[in-house]
Amino acid sequence: GEDAGARPDASGRPAAPAPPSEAEASKQLRGVEKRLRAVAELEQKDPASLDAAALQKLGRRDALLAARAALTAVLENVARRREAADAVYEATERVEFEETYECACCREVLELPVGLPCGHEFCRACVATVARRATRPADVTCPLCRAPFYDGVSKKCRVTVAEKTRRRLRKASGACHCGRTMPLASLREHLRRCGAAAAYSR
Repeated sequence: GEDAGARPDASGRPAAPAPPSEAEASKQLRGVEKRLRAVAELEQKDPASLDAAALQKLGRRDALLAARAALTAVLENVARRREAADAVYEATERVEFEETYECACCREVLELPVGLPCGHEFCRACVATVARRATRPADVTCPLCRAPFYDGVSKKCRVTVAEKTRRRLRKASGACHCGRTMPLASLREHLRRCGAAAAYSR
């Protein structure tokens, strides 16, 4: 099939591929750094003692340096975007809403809440982040009580949709700084488009 990333833009030229995610860029950068260290070790040796494979590695030095610069730029851009997002979310610290609706991970109003076997509830995205960052199954635990929620038999996380809380979020209302009111269930999405300063109410 046709590669979606190679489709032409409005000018008829192939569109540039999307930059890697932060996790992908970090992983790729670690690989590039490892290869550059190997190149640096080869540079300390007598060129006459190097075989064809080693010389080929040396020949990739400039390409690796360029890749390191590009990946570093991606991560720096991610850091700048995170700093900007942090500035936005600082405004939400001045917003007051009932603690029942607060996610203990992100400290924001629950978004698509899910429940863990221990009974604690968090945003679906926050639980996914906890599981993704775990380096081993034993680390997949509740952020509050550290109870495990990874099932080693099924190889899946034991997570359920918090239907009761989602219904309450649909009934509870919030008012954005722009003056628009809406259910708390959709306020986070609205704030991403409108801004962070908002007032919450039931």
